[in-house]
Amino acid sequence: MRVAARENGDLEATTGGPTRAEHLALGVALVVLALVAANRLDSTALWADEAWSLAATNDLTGSLRATSGTMGAYYATLWLWAQVSTTTPWLRALSTVFAAGTLVVVQAVARRIGGSRLAIVAPLLLVCSPMFLWVATEARGYAMETLVVSVAWYAACRIDRPGRSGWGRRGWLGVFFVCAVVGPLAHGLFIAQLIGIGVWVSIGRGARTRLVAFAPGMLATVLVTFALWQAGLSSAGAVHVGSAMELFTSWRSWYFAAPSVLAALLGVLLLVGIGADARGFARERGLRPPHLHLVASVWFAVPLGVLLVVREFHTIWAPYYLSPITPGVALLIGGGLIALARPRRTTRSTAGRRDAILYAGAGIVLVACTFVNLTEPRRPNEDWRAAARLVATAAHPGDGILFSGSDPANPVESRAGFEAAWREVGHEHTPAPLSPPRPLGEVRRTETFLRPQAAAEAALRFRRVWTVDYDDVLHREGIVDRSPFEQRFSRVDSWTFRGNIRVDLYERRPSSGRSPTP
Repeated sequence: MRVAARENGDLEATTGGPTRAEHLALGVALVVLALVAANRLDSTALWADEAWSLAATNDLTGSLRATSGTMGAYYATLWLWAQVSTTTPWLRALSTVFAAGTLVVVQAVARRIGGSRLAIVAPLLLVCSPMFLWVATEARGYAMETLVVSVAWYAACRIDRPGRSGWGRRGWLGVFFVCAVVGPLAHGLFIAQLIGIGVWVSIGRGARTRLVAFAPGMLATVLVTFALWQAGLSSAGAVHVGSAMELFTSWRSWYFAAPSVLAALLGVLLLVGIGADARGFARERGLRPPHLHLVASVWFAVPLGVLLVVREFHTIWAPYYLSPITPGVALLIGGGLIALARPRRTTRSTAGRRDAILYAGAGIVLVACTFVNLTEPRRPNEDWRAAARLVATAAHPGDGILFSGSDPANPVESRAGFEAAWREVGHEHTPAPLSPPRPLGEVRRTETFLRPQAAAEAALRFRRVWTVDYDDVLHREGIVDRSPFEQRFSRVDSWTFRGNIRVDLYERRPSSGRSPTP
């Protein structure tokens, strides 16, 4: 590493603290993150999965039980965070804090593996990623997982070469162990990231010693993941149809969401960065530890490969499960920029030109991608606010409301998203939920799914009933489209909103038996 640093003019950054330019670059990245957060934190209502995070602030135990503990660390942290406020921007801001921490840690990793120049460009390239900014502005656990993964990688990089602080090997092993325990509790698929670190420590001289040192943390992750699996991890998560490669293609668009020419350039830089890692490893194979050159490539490639293999045997999948590898992508693209900007012969003038090319390239990527990220936010487009506002405006005293509910066969429910938005709209009359019979507005994770007969019987207490459907569950399951509901109620009006949200208003037929609730 010293050889590479000396060739690049970065020895002082590798062995010492951050330079003034690094501080400036990190500051710019944090400002960009703050601008995007200010633009997004309250731009939309909480969508369905975010509403479940809100549910954890109301009933932490119920949420942990419903999710088998797979995001327990995040839910517990969010519960503490929500003691200040449960407004939409505040709930999402916790992820922004995690993302800011990730930028700091990734810059430290970049300095460790590539010197000052990589430490300057890495946070700028990371904050360009639509995936990174998406998880940084949502009330979900992926920003926390990405931070834990980044800290685990940094601790792993420090174990062989403790810094001047004197904290030493045991201290960084302790940090790694904590990350290994917390990681699966931040997200159940953290083990894919740990496999990447396991592959990395197995490379190069001293591999056996490193494996022994890392073994307690790795074992902890395996045991925690096994416990989660036994509790129901296999049934938790999003189900997306498609092959592994189709899902990888979908994920790829999350980092390369930029004008097509620039997106192609980023892809080329990624490949150049992988080549530069391999070349650096080969050049320094006699030094210890040469494997530092492979951090970015392993961070990107191994978890990606593991998750694609898992996808072939398991239907539960979503592209954002790959969000923790976005720092590896940023490091590789930064390495590619540095490799292309490197002159054949280094003099003071060529070094200056090299830096100008490097920082100009990073600046172009930053400006172009930031523009795209501000104008085309990548969040599920579910307009729960409009649906809640409609009901709040048109509801009459004594109305009822029926939601599509959670069920093992139908894990899609509409109540959480609607209730999260209901807090934000003014309403004179509040409809009474058919099930469960608790007041509207307190979001909970687990609800009761009413079958056709039960829904019709519960609705007979009301003269008018609103139905809020998400992903067409109520109609697909025949809750309101077939008897007995349609025999007792007639539909008065219907509205559809972005995100496959549908609101219908029904009135009870005069000859339908039981008297309505006043």
